[in-house]
Amino acid sequence: MENENSKYKMKLKDRTYQYSIKMIEFLDNLPKDTSAQIISKLLLRSATSIGANIVEAQASSSKKISLSILIILLNLPMKVYTGLTY
Repeated sequence: MENENSKYKMKLKDRTYQYSIKMIEFLDNLPKDTSAQIISKLLLRSATSIGANIVEAQASSSKKISLSILIILLNLPMKVYTGLTY
């Protein structure tokens, strides 16, 4: 089971890294006007923080800390959505 769990963690880490790379490529193709740049910065921070938070959760010293970090991750898309709508 431990081996299976570590495979899942590595896959998750790789997927979030690939997501960050794809998001950066997408954002590079957005228009260079002011509003697009503001949205681009917001999306870039959100996309890259997902992977960083997962790495932090995996390295945490307790399951309780890992869980609290993962709960923050679950709320991140809502924060991005809220930032884009208000």
